[in-house]
Amino acid sequence: MWSQKADFGGGARHAAVAFSIGNKGYVGTGVSLNGPVYFNDFYEYDPNSNSWIQVSSFPASARHSAVGFAIGDKGYVGTGYDGTWKIDFWQYSPANDSWIQRADFAGMARYEAASFTIGTKGYIGLGQTSGTGLVDFWEYDTVNNLWTPIADFTGGARWSTFSFSIGNKGYVGTGVNFPAHFNDFWSYSPISNAWTQETSFGLERWDATAFSIAGKGYALTGVNNSGNQKDCWEYSPSCNVDPNPFPQDTITACGASFLLDAGSGYDSYLWNTGSTSQSITIGQSGWYICSVNQGSCSVMDSMYLDLHNVEILNNDTSICSGSSVMLTAIATGLGTGSACQLSELPSSLRQGLLAWYPFCGNATDQSGNGNDGTVYGASLTSDRFGQPGNAYSFNGSNNYIEGLNSANWQFADSKQSISFGFIYLSFPTRLGMTWLSLVKPIKIYLLTLLEIQIQGLK
Repeated sequence: MWSQKADFGGGARHAAVAFSIGNKGYVGTGVSLNGPVYFNDFYEYDPNSNSWIQVSSFPASARHSAVGFAIGDKGYVGTGYDGTWKIDFWQYSPANDSWIQRADFAGMARYEAASFTIGTKGYIGLGQTSGTGLVDFWEYDTVNNLWTPIADFTGGARWSTFSFSIGNKGYVGTGVNFPAHFNDFWSYSPISNAWTQETSFGLERWDATAFSIAGKGYALTGVNNSGNQKDCWEYSPSCNVDPNPFPQDTITACGASFLLDAGSGYDSYLWNTGSTSQSITIGQSGWYICSVNQGSCSVMDSMYLDLHNVEILNNDTSICSGSSVMLTAIATGLGTGSACQLSELPSSLRQGLLAWYPFCGNATDQSGNGNDGTVYGASLTSDRFGQPGNAYSFNGSNNYIEGLNSANWQFADSKQSISFGFIYLSFPTRLGMTWLSLVKPIKIYLLTLLEIQIQGLK
């Protein structure tokens, strides 16, 4: 439903520019058929009060058929026609109602150009100069105040198009290059720096207008050989997104690191590590999740990386064709993750193992010998790699873990050994002794004046 609002605060005109910042709209420049008269005045519209107020005028020459867009809390106006074709480019700040000149548009002077924004970048291209249509397109970096050429528009020279952006793509459609007029429709991806032809618009036309809301584009009005038009169309980007960027749910790999790749062709990437690149190099086992976006479409996929860093113990040797050699490898590290299953331990550690407490959320003996522990007072905490629930914290006085009174626990044999790792959590004025006490029934005591944290016991 359309409802009429307060008339525009300036005089009647066409070929003006407009943009929005926050909850305010801004309209200025343009031309009146009476004369013609060119304008450089600017007005702000407040939808809450349904009122217009005049703001600082565009400081350069009065003109029409310029381009205007907003990025963040700033508006931008450039190019256009004031009797000659223009290249100047200006920034407006509503915070102090002021204009400052920015770097001139780097392409040829023009008017009736196309523009859109993607993220913090603005894009201007196409248009005409002296009746000649143009195909070049340029990217404006607001941070560095710099123009950079991008891929030429591949749909052919034209002007008076409509344009908008959705997600990480810009869209341009229709237009004219007399005597030809168009209904084709194109998307631009800054990731690939390429234009792709999309489903064509309805009727051929030029001087249409367009905008986007909530992942959809809207194009309406314009003129063609049949006269002025008032139809309005909605565009929904196609979703050609692979629902499973990772071909496998689990990857087992050897080495100190592994490259995970979510695949090419997407507009943006976001990993649970915080990375926004297509691929990441991983140095530890664990779950990895990546969200990919293409236009207004997005999917999320996860996979588990089981990384084993192993070292071959054999010396360099030569063998003859058809012969074989036995290689022996040991794990030089279990990544920076935590092993929880017996199969994750190197075979050398599994031989003669009586008990193994990896503390993966409990004090269960993962050696398979059933020497499960019972926790008294100690609390689960994060290990040295930041993995939650993979270590126990002891208070240094009465916390312990009690195991089974098993005949397997015989320490008279000098070949038996026990190993564990710990971290001091606090240091008193006088440093006490710390040791492991084993008695029957088996109890793991940490007798010390300090608080410590146990991170694995074998």
